[in-house]
Amino acid sequence: MVMRMNKRGVWHYPCGKSVNPVVEDGLSNELPRHEAKKRLNAVKTQLGIATKHVKKEQSKIEDLYFEVSKSEFKFRYDWLPQNPTHWYKTEVRCLNKSKRIGKVLQELHSSLQNYAVTFQDLLKLDKLDIYPASILATRNKVMDGLAGHLIQVLCEVDSALIVFGIKRPEQINDDFLYSKTDRWYSKPDYTHSKIQDWGVISMYRKFIVDWFNIMRKVNSNTFCKLDSKKKKKKPKQ
Repeated sequence: MVMRMNKRGVWHYPCGKSVNPVVEDGLSNELPRHEAKKRLNAVKTQLGIATKHVKKEQSKIEDLYFEVSKSEFKFRYDWLPQNPTHWYKTEVRCLNKSKRIGKVLQELHSSLQNYAVTFQDLLKLDKLDIYPASILATRNKVMDGLAGHLIQVLCEVDSALIVFGIKRPEQINDDFLYSKTDRWYSKPDYTHSKIQDWGVISMYRKFIVDWFNIMRKVNSNTFCKLDSKKKKKKPKQ
């Protein structure tokens, strides 16, 4: 069952529990190998489910936002993380496994929160005075589904943080977007609402695929080349 977001941001307790242990350590605990693998696989599996859901909804999304998807409008939603693959390759991939797991789970948790608060604001715009009746139900169902699967991913990440003993990132406030008035319409008209819907969805679907691929690698042994400009000397003739 997909969870719908309410007035209090569900990202505060994505698993429906008000358990918030204080963990001061920013590094992951050394769990037994099979337990660590199990927890990371749970996150990867949920990311895979979310990815498949986006693909399943693709035709509906294209029909709903065909016109705005062809526009050259540039989105300035800088609070929505982009290109996590580059971040992982340049800052995380070559860390030891314990630190790598800690940074990945914290970054994913923080990023999902930002998307969750954004979807919550979009879900408030489910009224006939903005959308025609002919598309309102389909639009709301698409948004509900994307937001619900996002929270399910966040639940798995939250659980993993607790089990690994990793400190949770700071939770963002429900009114977070009120500080983004130059880039976000909290009370948009029909046109701006469709633009915002499309901007968030298009960024989210790439984001979720990128993170699925990252989670496939995070628990693997990593072999990093030394960053050296030294050239090998040619053997003497």
